[in-house]
Amino acid sequence: MSIVPRVMEGLASAGLDLVAAFSVQRYNEQVAPRYQLPEFGRAGTLGVVIGNSRRIWSPFLESLARDPRELRSLHPLDRYAEGAIRRALTTLGVRHQVRWAHARLTRLVAIQRAAYLAGLASQAPCRPAIHPRFGLWIGLRAAVAFDLPWDPADTPAGFGAHPCDGCHRPCVSAFERAFAATRGQRGCDVSPWLAAKDAAMRAHRSQTGPGGPLSALVDPLLRDRHARETYVRVPLGGDTDGDPLADLVSQAAAKS
Repeated sequence: MSIVPRVMEGLASAGLDLVAAFSVQRYNEQVAPRYQLPEFGRAGTLGVVIGNSRRIWSPFLESLARDPRELRSLHPLDRYAEGAIRRALTTLGVRHQVRWAHARLTRLVAIQRAAYLAGLASQAPCRPAIHPRFGLWIGLRAAVAFDLPWDPADTPAGFGAHPCDGCHRPCVSAFERAFAATRGQRGCDVSPWLAAKDAAMRAHRSQTGPGGPLSALVDPLLRDRHARETYVRVPLGGDTDGDPLADLVSQAAAKS
């Protein structure tokens, strides 16, 4: 039996609800050496990418309520996700290596490439990862290489139409404005990034029309400022030379 369902089960209560498998060898063929994952001497090695939709919000805030000292950390959401993932992986009893999307110096990972190969997310015109159902409102947290064989049956055959096909791409100019307004800053104002993501999500809503299946997911996000601020940080991963976005989760949690 594949270990992927066990990973999903172990992470579900923490709100880390996006889990998908990919081939480590195929990933390594497409990235620079510093982003490559261990293959454990196998011809085909299982990789798993882990992320979340808005479901992370409630358990994250509950965790902060249990231990408010976490708000003093520089990146409380990263710490929360890392702890939950470590605990879940420990119970599996399988040799593995984790690469964190928020890492900046060592053990880097091209997290968007891993997500794409796993069939989890593609890249939006404005560069962040985009999920076919949740749009830009996702977080990519980690990629894990397991000392287990990769089974092609664990990975979808590929994407259908790109989520942005037919869209007039309002997110591009909105993200350009946000980059220009916050370049080089830490702890910056969240409003340019909220505006950028809102522009993208409204465009996605227009793809299905009011009352369509996507609007049921998008509308609450557009109304819920706290949920939106949770995902202001967009992990660009190893596909760029760094993530220009500050982790603003502590600001959002402090307002809750």
